[in-house]
Amino acid sequence: GQDELFLRTNSTYYRFLNCGFRLAATGGSAMGVMAVPLGYSRTYAKLDGPLTEANYLKAIHAGRTFATSGPMLTLTADGLDCGAEIRYSATASKPIRIEAKLRSIQPIDSLELVSNGKVIESVNLKGRPSSPVLRQESRGLEESIVLALEPRRSGWVAARAIFTAPDGRLRQAHTSPIYVTVDGNPIASKADAEYMIRWIDRLLQVAEKPGRYKSDTECSQVQAIYQQARQKYQDIARQAAEFWGEGP
Repeated sequence: GQDELFLRTNSTYYRFLNCGFRLAATGGSAMGVMAVPLGYSRTYAKLDGPLTEANYLKAIHAGRTFATSGPMLTLTADGLDCGAEIRYSATASKPIRIEAKLRSIQPIDSLELVSNGKVIESVNLKGRPSSPVLRQESRGLEESIVLALEPRRSGWVAARAIFTAPDGRLRQAHTSPIYVTVDGNPIASKADAEYMIRWIDRLLQVAEKPGRYKSDTECSQVQAIYQQARQKYQDIARQAAEFWGEGP
């Protein structure tokens, strides 16, 4: 359907996160490739110090970001911003306080918290009025989610606001994750690691096709990179079995 790319992009991003890779949420308008205006999609970053290119890139690298096609969205966990890591014990009695805050001048379908690739809390905002401006006396649409999270395995949590654009397609604001390490153990998902292995195996099949590369040496170099990546995902699958009991 028309929203396949939107859904596939999110699901692939979540697979990488579920394999333990810490990737900041970023976005751009792809102007020149897509029929959208400059700034249609943007990346906001929370900086330390003045607004400079170096500080902006440092904030992105640290994961203190959200990407958006309109709404403003922030996320905290026990007061910590996106990109932070919380160390937690599976026997802890105090939950982690997760809070997402949304501001928008356009209608929003839903505000959601996503953990380890699944929606764990959602607010239906369809039909809620919005204002065309954000100012002191008229602050547009505002909403928040507060959730007490008691994780039992290492993972991540992020926030997203989903809305339907005038062209009928789904758009969003999406924060970078906040990471939770439980009892010092790694984030690992056997199902997602095996998905990546199947992807790599398909790439290896393509690499072996005649005439794909200029030389056998070039082909061997590419295949070596694929095999290295495959080994990484095999290690992640083993970690999922060792630490989280995910069977064969």
